Amino acid sequence: MSDTESYDNGDMYTDHRGFCYCSAHQKELCHDCCCDHRPTNEMTRASRRGEVPDVEGVLARHDRVTQAEHDAVMQLRTTRGGQGPLELGSEEHRALFHAVAAPPPSGSAAGQQQRCLQCGATAAAAAGGQPAVTLKRCSGCTLGHAKFCGVTCQKEGWATHRQECKANASVIKKAAAAGSPTVKIVTWEALEELEGQQATDSILEVRIMSVPMPPFMRSTVEAKDRKGGVGTIAFYSTSPPAGLAQGKVLRWRNPHFHYFMSGQTGARIEDEDIPNITIS
Repeated sequence: MSDTESYDNGDMYTDHRGFCYCSAHQKELCHDCCCDHRPTNEMTRASRRGEVPDVEGVLARHDRVTQAEHDAVMQLRTTRGGQGPLELGSEEHRALFHAVAAPPPSGSAAGQQQRCLQCGATAAAAAGGQPAVTLKRCSGCTLGHAKFCGVTCQKEGWATHRQECKANASVIKKAAAAGSPTVKIVTWEALEELEGQQATDSILEVRIMSVPMPPFMRSTVEAKDRKGGVGTIAFYSTSPPAGLAQGKVLRWRNPHFHYFMSGQTGARIEDEDIPNITIS
């Protein structure tokens, strides 16, 4: 698939590769503009790889993601005592979504513009011809997915990023101690391609979207990866990892994929997996 000129019709900005974003904020999923271009862009990515897009598969995955996002937002709102209709695009909805349904710190949805973690400045030239900024990744957490446009934003964003930065550094330290000095972040899709084999020297990083079941039942949660994919995690361990809660980020070193008899897909955690899991 060849590149074309980018264009903007006032509501939707399409870049030279054919990926779509809202015009106002250059976001693939924008709550302010109430638009969601994720399925369109997934099909565009397939076309650019020379594949015929699996429209039914894309829409089925998107339905699962949006249902999990809706459930997560409403669960948190109920927990906080929210009442009455929840307006899509409102400040309350954005805050709830960011807390429990946004991708984990390592990523933004695939195809979305990279941005400064603090001010939101994009690394790509804006639709209106604004100059691009140079983003530099945080060197403290050597997983290195948090990026800032300068020292000022990095200092201002430290209060928010500090916990994730230390958690990332801890994961790398454990991997190095286990003889795996280099690791990579994998997604649900990448895990599934391994057909149940362990993804060695890799970390599955996901945000816990749903409220874990009570301790007297097997804890099962929905979790979103760095590219926005959603999978089910069931804890068959004696107890779930300490700190497991809605909105937290789970990192699992050397993960493996699982198909459940119910038809769900994701991960089955056993006792021997717990030492490889951190929650932050």
